[in-house]
Order: sequence, then structure tokens, then C-alpha cells
Amino acid sequence: MSHAHEMHPEDPNVNPPLDDPEPGSTWFFSIVSIIVFTAFVLATCVLYFKNQQDYLDANVVNVPVIELERLRLEQKAKLAEYGNYTEEFPGAEPEKPVTVTRLRIPINRAMEVVAAELSGASVAGDRK
Repeated sequence: MSHAHEMHPEDPNVNPPLDDPEPGSTWFFSIVSIIVFTAFVLATCVLYFKNQQDYLDANVVNVPVIELERLRLEQKAKLAEYGNYTEEFPGAEPEKPVTVTRLRIPINRAMEVVAAELSGASVAGDRK
């Protein structure tokens, strides 16, 4: 057997066994590592959920607003023009509804007609 691994106090070429590190430095590095890891995890969560909320705002919350704005513009356009539309009402027989065709006039003209009717003046039926 070789005795090269045994300790010989008189042999300066043999490495002494390594000693345990100091407990103070071990605790310091452990606590610092835990703090850095926790900060990293929290920062990652904040960035993820911030980006997720931005995505939801852009793709879920604002989409109906855009559709409602388009609908509102279409309705405003209908308020400013003449046109016809039909409505169906239940008739005496459930299978045969009553269809009524109606005239749509611009809102400004409708206000003029109502104001004239309320004041008792005659209403001219011209279209603009």
C-alpha cells in the first residue's frame, strides 16, 4: 500500500486537509443569495404580470371599445340621412307577422317637425 496520502508532519509537500469555512461568511453568502434569488423571482413576476395585463388591455379591453365606436359612428350616420326600414310585429296569426315599412328622416329635420307640431305651425314636407 502506498502511504502517500497519509499525513506526515515532517513532509512539506503533502497538502493538509481542508478545514470547514468560517460560519460567519457561510451565513452571509447564504442570506445574500436568498435575497438576490427572491428579488429575481419577484422582478420576473412583476414583469410577466405587467406584460400580461398590457396584453389583456390591448386585446380584450380595448377591442369592444373599438367595435362600439364603429357602431356609434354608423348610428350617427343614420341619424343624418333619409332612408327606409321595415319592422315586423306579431299579427293575429303567429305564423304571419305584420310588416310595416317606415321612413327614416334626419334627426335635425325630425326636431323641426316636432317643434312645429308643438307650436301649431304648418310643417313643410320637403326633403333636404
